[in-house]
Amino acid sequence: NVCTKFQSVRLDRGRMKVFLLVLFACLGAASAQFNRFSQFDSAVNRGLKIRGVDVSAPPAKGIQELYFEQVLDHFNGQNNATWKQRYFVNDQFWDGKGPVLLMIGGEGPISSAYVQEHFITYNYAQQYNALLVALEHRFYGESQPLDASKTENLAYLSSEQALADLAWFREQYGASVGAADKKWIAFGGSYPGCLSGWLRQKYPSSFYGSFAASAPVDAKLDFFEYFEVVERSIGEKCAADFQGASEKLWEMAQTADGRSQIKDLFNLCADLPSDALSLANFMMGLTDPIAEGVQYNEDRGNPSAITPICDAMANATDKIQGWASIVAQTQQGQCMDASYESAVQSLVTPGAARSWTYQTCNEFSFFQTTDSTKQPFSKFVPLKYYYALCDDAFGTVSSCYCVL
Repeated sequence: NVCTKFQSVRLDRGRMKVFLLVLFACLGAASAQFNRFSQFDSAVNRGLKIRGVDVSAPPAKGIQELYFEQVLDHFNGQNNATWKQRYFVNDQFWDGKGPVLLMIGGEGPISSAYVQEHFITYNYAQQYNALLVALEHRFYGESQPLDASKTENLAYLSSEQALADLAWFREQYGASVGAADKKWIAFGGSYPGCLSGWLRQKYPSSFYGSFAASAPVDAKLDFFEYFEVVERSIGEKCAADFQGASEKLWEMAQTADGRSQIKDLFNLCADLPSDALSLANFMMGLTDPIAEGVQYNEDRGNPSAITPICDAMANATDKIQGWASIVAQTQQGQCMDASYESAVQSLVTPGAARSWTYQTCNEFSFFQTTDSTKQPFSKFVPLKYYYALCDDAFGTVSSCYCVL
């Protein structure tokens, strides 16, 4: 393991406790606000939503939503605790002889869409008379082994436990439906793509094959390359527009008057705080629609593809106003809470953002910084921003953050 020790940048604990009490008392008034974590969802679900798929719709006719009695701790024989893990089944093409195609859930809830025509697995099921199954990841969606608000319970949230979940499900569910001797093939994209690849490596006798799409299988502490890809994808002229706007925003953020202008330009809920952590959190909120435009470029229905993003910047006399118009599309009339405290509160509240951030803090990192000079977003987001988030949301997860 390669571990990087750090001197954390932390909120004052007394101030944080008072803030949380006030915020809990005012949740009703905050309903018209959002921050970069409040709309968090898995990469797969974001892609489905862009295509107009209602991931919250009830299962279509013929698709079963079921629960599996899963083991809490696969690596402690003295712990007999179990919990209910959600899964979906589509058996309309299965002839009892074909393979089982397993869609792996990741950093968000799964839905019946995972076993429908939105994925290539559906076409394969038709072609090979296969059984379609999707299994939700522990601590996401309806698959909650324990109370996720208690950080100590998240000790059971890891890719190692998730892989063991998949292997145990394959053994037990497979036997129950007469598919124990059939070929099982795992599918996943993004984080589930990592799981799919690792699953085949770790349990080769149980899984005949795996598809790992867009899978960042090499965990990395400072994932500065993420924004380098954004720069290369949007092109030199567009990157220069964002770089110039970023540098100007950095200058504006150094003065009270400049931060007040930023509030008006980007429809912030309050003046932008001057601390480095809030500035980093604010910039991450601005980069999200740009990075998503690159990631889902020209996917069906994607309003933030590269061409409209770069056109908005090219056509704007004031590049900051052009950027603000792009961000406004994601705000949907809501004001943005850019404060660091708001981000921490989103990670204290149980949900996909908390679970995934815990996994990055404790296991993967993948921290998307602006440490590289080959990216278009100035120097707003250093590595210490993520160290502080991990520390303030979960306490000291470990004495160092490790990249496996």
